[in-house]
Amino acid sequence: MSRASKVFFASAVGFMGATIYGVHWLQQRESEQMYQGVIRDEERVREKALKRVQQPAAVVDDDCVTCVISPPPQLLEAQTAEQRAKERQGRLAEYEAQKGLARRLSMERDSPAVPAPVASERLV
Repeated sequence: MSRASKVFFASAVGFMGATIYGVHWLQQRESEQMYQGVIRDEERVREKALKRVQQPAAVVDDDCVTCVISPPPQLLEAQTAEQRAKERQGRLAEYEAQKGLARRLSMERDSPAVPAPVASERLV
């Protein structure tokens, strides 16, 4: 075997070894990074749970229209079944009243209040 072929073979084996080592090193590094992502996710979930526990109790402001229409879920969970049923009936009655108003307004809009003059009835 010539000297040039020995050098080429040695360099090819060396390049192959370096490539295999590099691939394994990259795989190990990616695996460690993915594991760090799992640790960060667990920490984020833990912090979120702590924040959820530390929230103040829900309070309904009687002057706030949004709070009256849709109270916070914490207050709804604290209500009895009878209170929730009464509240649902009140919302249903309000919904039906709004539907009736919308129906009445659309009828008024569709029917003309003053009939348009006919061409033969024009005053000259």
